[in-house]
Amino acid sequence: MRINWLPFPFCSSLLFPGQTSHLIIALRNCRMSLRLSSIALGVAVFASAAAADYQGFIFPRNNPPQPPCVYPYTKFVYSGCFHDSVDARSLPFKADLEFNNATVEQCTAYCKGNNYRYAGLEYYGQCFCGASVSSGVAPEADCNLPCNGDKSQACGGQDRLSIYQDPTFPDADDIAISSDYKSLGCYTEGTSGRSLDYSQWNYLNISAMTTSVCLTACGAKGYPFAGTEFGRECYCGVVLGNGTLPADAGSCSTPCTGNATQYCGGPDHLSLYVATNLESTQPCAPPVLSSSSTSSKTTSTPKPSSTSKCVGWKCPPCTTHTPTPTPSKSTKKSTSTSTPKSTSTPKSTLKTSTTTCKTSSTPKPTSTPKSTSTPKSTPKSTSTKKYGGGW
Repeated sequence: MRINWLPFPFCSSLLFPGQTSHLIIALRNCRMSLRLSSIALGVAVFASAAAADYQGFIFPRNNPPQPPCVYPYTKFVYSGCFHDSVDARSLPFKADLEFNNATVEQCTAYCKGNNYRYAGLEYYGQCFCGASVSSGVAPEADCNLPCNGDKSQACGGQDRLSIYQDPTFPDADDIAISSDYKSLGCYTEGTSGRSLDYSQWNYLNISAMTTSVCLTACGAKGYPFAGTEFGRECYCGVVLGNGTLPADAGSCSTPCTGNATQYCGGPDHLSLYVATNLESTQPCAPPVLSSSSTSSKTTSTPKPSSTSKCVGWKCPPCTTHTPTPTPSKSTKKSTSTSTPKSTSTPKSTLKTSTTTCKTSSTPKPTSTPKSTSTPKSTPKSTSTKKYGGGW
């Protein structure tokens, strides 16, 4: 007959008539195997859950990332090869980069767009960003894997990061102390997420929260922004989330759990602080056109040349200028000759020098009454000097 062992039905199902002589031994072995399997399964489940929780602590981010910077920015400089680990990332933010086409420029643009000081590439093209580096330097030879998108560039190695730094931050020191922070006042939480991306809930004693505890924690990790909330919460970040707006001081009146004389924000309100020595002096933004550049463009507009042709009804009816010494010689002839034939001399002058109009260029005061036409030609001669110079 079949023996049903309620606590271990699987074991009892293995026993059939004829096997009762070994009942006790079989049951003991089966029960022991199941116990060991249960223990192993429990450990695996616990480890998996713990790893999942720990991964959450490593990459806590309250808001979606910003796109890569598309504006011109100062090139990142190489800082060296650094250790890294899946269990303890050197740079906490993993960029959503196309792995098969990754390059140094793509990674730094992503980190620049999210206002991080450091960019790191690992294992052919994994891209990470951070406000500080939490690991030590590794041998340079360990970062020997080429980037998938550019074989001439190095993209770290196995658990190794090729790290680049944004030189627009004020100095090489990537940490701050509480005294480096200045109060910005009381601010609301963001409309589409937290104002500050990184919660310190799992790193600090929330029952002993003070302003200096929060600022020191954020400064040690290189975050320029820090904020306390609801008496016991601490948040850090590199930028402020969308919808973060100033609020009245009364909204940040919850006493800190570690010091009742201090206020640590309020419900959905932050007591916000900033350390300017941890901020980039040139964040990702469109280039600003200065007034000097505008004026330079205005002055660069080409002006009409002094030799350009006269256009308009005031211009004399003249032809193309052909400067020759002939007019001066013909003038001498006209002044030395008193015969009527001298009137042909001005006509020849008009043919050789088009800077004058169809008049005599040297009016004679002793001419015959026909010289009454001379005054009419005089204005034309005057206008020729005004518009015809340099033709």
